[in-house]
Amino acid sequence: MILYQTPMAGRIRRLLIQLGATPNYIGYRYLVEAICLSLVDPQNLELITKKIYLEVATTYQTTGSAVERNIRTVLEIIWREQTPMLKKIIGNGIRNRPCISQFIGYICSWIEDGNITVVPMQRPEDEIDEEADFREMVINAKRAWFEYTRTHANPDLKF
Repeated sequence: MILYQTPMAGRIRRLLIQLGATPNYIGYRYLVEAICLSLVDPQNLELITKKIYLEVATTYQTTGSAVERNIRTVLEIIWREQTPMLKKIIGNGIRNRPCISQFIGYICSWIEDGNITVVPMQRPEDEIDEEADFREMVINAKRAWFEYTRTHANPDLKF
C-alpha cells in the first residue's frame, strides 16, 4: 500500500523538510510511509520491525533492514540539524537521538494533537497550476508504465 501520495503524506513531507530532512534520501520516502502506516494503525509502532519495516519494504521492493538503515540515516540528519520545529515536537529535555519508533511516535502524537490537519486544500479554478497538473500526469504515467513492466516483464529480469 503506497500512502506516500495521500494529502496527509504531503503534510508529513513538508514537516520533515522543516525538520531538516531532504527528499534526496531514500529513507525520506520510507519515513513518510512509516509515519502514515503508524497513523493508520498505532499498534504498528509496537511491532515496528515486523509490521512497518516489512510493509514499507514490500511496497518499495527492498528489505526490512534496508528500510531501517535508510530511515536511521534521515533521522540522524534531522537530529544533527536540531531545528526549532524538532524542539517544538519532542521538547528540549531529550539529549540523545531517539530510536526510530520513538521518533515516529513523537511525530504521530504531534499530528494526532491536531498540529497537522487532514483537510485537503482547495485551489480556486482561476489559480489552477497547469505545470503541477502536468507533472502529476507524468508521474502517474511513469507509475503505470513501471507497474505494467513489473507485471508483464520477463520473470528473470530484476528491477
